[in-house]
Amino acid sequence: MTPSGARDFGSAVTEDGSGAVYLGIALGRPNTWLRRERADAAVFVSKDSGAHWVAAVEGLSGGVMATCPGIGGQGIFASTSEGDVLKIDSSGSRTIISGLPSITALAVGA
Repeated sequence: MTPSGARDFGSAVTEDGSGAVYLGIALGRPNTWLRRERADAAVFVSKDSGAHWVAAVEGLSGGVMATCPGIGGQGIFASTSEGDVLKIDSSGSRTIISGLPSITALAVGA
């Protein structure tokens, strides 16, 4: 089950330490992200195993390429095809790295 709307290409799913499920989803497949609106990606979160979804962040230029649980299981980190890394949790979303090449894998080490 995915969020309703025009976005139809799910690219990454991660569960955080609280059991919340985060889904990166974009408008169309990667070969279409060169259009004017780019990927128009979003990250949605569900706290009930996918029955209901709430947007954590929308309007991302790059598609969500990878996600991983945040430090201590709090929220997630998400990377994009535009070279950004975002920290997403219950307090919102913020870009913590930008300007890199497309990031296709992401992990947090202790």
